[in-house]
Amino acid sequence: MRRLILILLLIVAISCNNDNETKNEKQIDTTHKKTITIKIDTTNYEILSDTVISTVSIDMLPDKPPFFKHFDKKTFLDSLINSVISGKIQGYDFFDYTKLNANEIKENLGMINDTISVEDPETGKITKEIKNNFDIGNIRELVFVEKWLWNRNKNIVYKKILAYGPVIYIVKDDSLGGYPVLKRVPFVILSEK
Repeated sequence: MRRLILILLLIVAISCNNDNETKNEKQIDTTHKKTITIKIDTTNYEILSDTVISTVSIDMLPDKPPFFKHFDKKTFLDSLINSVISGKIQGYDFFDYTKLNANEIKENLGMINDTISVEDPETGKITKEIKNNFDIGNIRELVFVEKWLWNRNKNIVYKKILAYGPVIYIVKDDSLGGYPVLKRVPFVILSEK
């Protein structure tokens, strides 16, 4: 599967370089990290699908040379979570794209502490425990909301990412009557707003 993704990325990169009729602007910083900006003129494109939702497993994100040798999954996830909680980047609801504040995002992630009463069965003494359910290891996927555009003359499909966000696994067993995993998207980040 990794090879297929790398081959598709290579084909897209080659097709972007060979297409003289599209207006591509590329800025590449070749120091230890690469920044790539691509602007494509989509005036001759039709909408193939206005909403495509796909997920990518965190385990499938490449982190090995030659293409992704500086990509660190944990740093990426920490940055994603911290940027939204701090307000540096605005987080939105996955379903209706309403703005979420930091407390709503923390609650969706399971970061809000819950105080629960626990009774010791031997002594009958009731104590209060503070429970926090957030574990960055529960982020197992990324969700992407895309718009697919199609150029009829050249038979080229262009995928535009509208939003992306983390997917948290809440239940990891078969206790839900045949459903192996219960997932939640705590927030998404819009690409353009």
